[in-house]
Amino acid sequence: GTVWNKAQIEANIIGRLLGTDGDDHLQADANYSVIYGLDGNDTIQGGVQNDYLYGGNGDDTLISNGGSDSLYGGSGNDTLIYGGNSPNIYT
Repeated sequence: GTVWNKAQIEANIIGRLLGTDGDDHLQADANYSVIYGLDGNDTIQGGVQNDYLYGGNGDDTLISNGGSDSLYGGSGNDTLIYGGNSPNIYT
């Protein structure tokens, strides 16, 4: 098998989504996703696969819906809601 580190995974994931400086609502599709909220008070929702959710600046809400998601709140007063298989949570 092949072992990838975090940088390699992010570079090879097709489902990359970037927010704006405003308050965004971003949701992953059925594939593996990497979502960056950037600035603003964002709501970011993972999909059923292993997703990487990055809140960025602002008071963000990150929601894990399945898989082994990694949630990175960033700066601000963030809310991290997790489900699925042993998510990695970084505030």
